[in-house]
Amino acid sequence: MENTSIEIPASKCFSATNLSPKNIILNTLFTGLESDKDYKGYIFFDISNWLKDFHINSIILRLYLKKLKTFSLSPNLYISEVDKNICELNECSSPQTQISYTVNKDSHGSIDINIMDLFYDNNFDTIKNKLFMLSSNEKEKSLFIFGSNSTEDDKLSPKLLITCCDKQPKAIKHFMGVKEYHWTFDLYKSTVSEVVNTEDINEGTFFITNESNYPVAAAVQVSGNLVNWVTDTKVLVNPHTTNVLISRYYGKYSRLLLLCKNNAHIKVSFVFQFFK
Repeated sequence: MENTSIEIPASKCFSATNLSPKNIILNTLFTGLESDKDYKGYIFFDISNWLKDFHINSIILRLYLKKLKTFSLSPNLYISEVDKNICELNECSSPQTQISYTVNKDSHGSIDINIMDLFYDNNFDTIKNKLFMLSSNEKEKSLFIFGSNSTEDDKLSPKLLITCCDKQPKAIKHFMGVKEYHWTFDLYKSTVSEVVNTEDINEGTFFITNESNYPVAAAVQVSGNLVNWVTDTKVLVNPHTTNVLISRYYGKYSRLLLLCKNNAHIKVSFVFQFFK
């Protein structure tokens, strides 16, 4: 069975301390000891609509270490899973499985951590509705500061890098033709396109023309249930130019998100091959 590579961005990041475990600090990812505060960081990945029929071969948690304040030469970082119910975080029992990762005190930038041991029986269902918890057991000052999902720079945000394969061979689909959607938007601040069912699409391309005097940010969003949307690739479309946006992965549904600080007149074409 052929392997598939998938990258899933974090949906939510926050931190909490031992002094106020129920007072979460949103859009941060702190871990470790500073003064009398023992921080734990939490990451949520919305995987409810991903890989239902796939077998996991490998899974990496990629974090971006912005700063490490430590007296230790090689402090330890621990990754475990806890229940998603934020209100009960301070009542969590000790994790049954914990991944240990040693970090050099001079480290900076992306670090890749193999977290395969958290996935029992190579099954994605085992961590649905779970949070990844980051902790450290250093007795002296050792504060890890990681990039969170609130950053506009995609490389700083936590993500899961997954290779997997089908549990069952897929039926062969045949090329049926090319379809096109065309939209025009008189945009103020933000808008989304109509939803397109993309389950039979091989590859789709958005052509975005900005006919205004202000830059416009565009992003593909994908979903499996029309409720939870994951933001995929992003581009900036400068005034009076056209840019191209291609999705890296597909849910059952796709839509285009457009953002601008002012008014904008935008024309969009979505062209794709479809199979049955």
